[in-house]
Amino acid sequence: MVNLKVKLVIDSELDFPDYVWGNDEIEYSNEGYILEDVSVTDDDYESFEIFLNAHKEDVISYEVY
Repeated sequence: MVNLKVKLVIDSELDFPDYVWGNDEIEYSNEGYILEDVSVTDDDYESFEIFLNAHKEDVISYEVY
């Protein structure tokens, strides 16, 4: 299992693929972003990374923890 923190622009309407589990979401409206704590299986991580990189207009950053 791979756990990630994904920082999205505040007005993002991005829907994650079905293989992504949402663990937590915190909105930082003063700073202008939403922080999503998500998990994917090891097998789906590469596909999810490609998905995140393809949506640069919504994804500010992401990191594995």
